[in-house]
Amino acid sequence: DNLSSETNSEPPLPKRAHKSWQYQRPIRRYDHYCRWLTNVIGLLNHREFFVMLAGLVAIALAGVVVDVTLLCIIARDGFAVDEVLVVLHLGYSAALLALAGPILKIHAGLISRNELANEWRRNDFYVAVKCSR
Repeated sequence: DNLSSETNSEPPLPKRAHKSWQYQRPIRRYDHYCRWLTNVIGLLNHREFFVMLAGLVAIALAGVVVDVTLLCIIARDGFAVDEVLVVLHLGYSAALLALAGPILKIHAGLISRNELANEWRRNDFYVAVKCSR
């Protein structure tokens, strides 16, 4: 009876792995659950997640630069309906930059330290420098 309970139990999870309700197998090198993608970010898709963030930030920066340039050109010719649309797009680009920029900055730091988001949140590798007090 004791032997049958050992064979039916699941093997222990590897370090940095997480069991998700979405998948039968554990997520290796689990980083976090992304609400934007409604998917977990782990070993097999972390590179694509980072490239997506870099692309969103690049699109937002390009949008801001183009919109400011267009506003300068349109301002010379006077107020037009086009200026309202450019201002709306500038607001959209600024909002996208405000949302995706900090996430990209955090993940660039995590990648440079080979740290996961959960480890960063729990301060697993936090090192306090001694104060001279």
